Amino acid sequence: MRLDLVFECWAEGFQTKGAYARDKDGKDVAPLDPSAVCWCAMGWMAAVRVPEEISTAFDRWIRVRHPSISGGGLADANDDRAWPPAKFNQEWKIFLGSDTFRAIAEDKISTSQLLLPTESH
Repeated sequence: MRLDLVFECWAEGFQTKGAYARDKDGKDVAPLDPSAVCWCAMGWMAAVRVPEEISTAFDRWIRVRHPSISGGGLADANDDRAWPPAKFNQEWKIFLGSDTFRAIAEDKISTSQLLLPTESH
């Protein structure tokens, strides 16, 4: 899948919270389970096979850009703030255009070395 289209296919009717994915009966399932019909933001990224290095960086990106989210990161944006897929898509597009993303994509840095501009040393 093209990275720029990751959240384009994820619509509100396919979003869940409190689990990475759910089947049609609302039971928790793994994101790649064939019975999955809805996903949280992190589960969706796993389902469409975004590389872990990139999804980890995006999680940190959300934590830094939105410090008011309790706990921070994708899971809390999804579960506590109930961001709609359109909001994740907007943040994802900004992230993909960032120097942070380009450095990871070009293997110049790993997420363990990642220090985003508003984080302190």
